[in-house]
Amino acid sequence: MTFSLFEETVTGLDIGHAWLKIVQAKKSSRGTRLSRAAVVPVPPASAQPRVFAEFLDSVFRSAKIHPSNIVLAIGAPGVEVHRLELPRMAGRERGEAVRWNMQNLLGFPLDRAALDYRTLPALSGEESVELESVLVVAADNDLLGAELDMLGRLELEPVGAQAACLAGLESYLRTARSGARETVALLDIGHEGTGVTLVTQGQPRLHRYLPFGGAQLTRYLSEALHADPEEAEKQKLALTSGEPLVEPLDQLGTRIERVFQHFEDVHPTEKVDRILMYGGTALLPGIERLLTEQLHETVERLNPLSGPPLDSAYPDVETVRRLGPALVVACGLVS
Repeated sequence: MTFSLFEETVTGLDIGHAWLKIVQAKKSSRGTRLSRAAVVPVPPASAQPRVFAEFLDSVFRSAKIHPSNIVLAIGAPGVEVHRLELPRMAGRERGEAVRWNMQNLLGFPLDRAALDYRTLPALSGEESVELESVLVVAADNDLLGAELDMLGRLELEPVGAQAACLAGLESYLRTARSGARETVALLDIGHEGTGVTLVTQGQPRLHRYLPFGGAQLTRYLSEALHADPEEAEKQKLALTSGEPLVEPLDQLGTRIERVFQHFEDVHPTEKVDRILMYGGTALLPGIERLLTEQLHETVERLNPLSGPPLDSAYPDVETVRRLGPALVVACGLVS
């Protein structure tokens, strides 16, 4: 019999515009086991902090989740992730160089940003004595403060926060296949937008946020069917194939292709070798086939729950596994 005297419960909280995703896991020396999970649509009225706090509390209760050690996902456009190539320098100088570079890159004022950064090991074949790669995460303090205030209404204080795209990367790394160097595109297709993260040897090389996601698909159906947005959303979720969404998915594919092309222009000897998608919109039937045709590369769903162990007492395991692509970020938060 194997057992551990030290087991910690961690709760990953991914608050989206349309869906709330929660994963609770037990971590010990034996690894990480998923103990609870929830994927729940966010009511339209919950834009008010008080109403959302009440909604979140009701989800915790119905899913039998006692929130502890909460790690919060911060999504775009409230967070930006950039990779900088800087001359090697000491810590204080590096910090000043990061701030100087970021003031021209951020989509919100630098004085409103919470900055964090770390140096990355050199990729094989790209070692340099003069330059170093620095990964920078910048969160909009206004957005972060609003989410912390909302959690404060429930007397909850997160132990940490992470950029949603980096949490998605953590989920990918748990299931990544080993082998030759390859560049993998991670597509986080959410409600309001799509995050594109290009990864090589476990490192983010490029991240872009495209303001095109599930909401645009709903809007397209609303206009095509002459239906109100609520009815169009129901029709979208009831689709059995992606055919009615060919036109808007072509538009999304074109935007993703531009990101790939930019990467290949900067790195002429490299290309995107593999494409994985996740997020709530990635669950739509047929979307992987249509994006495969548009991007000329097989698109697969990333499901972190196809391998890692689930708690043996977890109810309805198959449903949780099916929703795995929507839980990628939340799973990454508890990795």
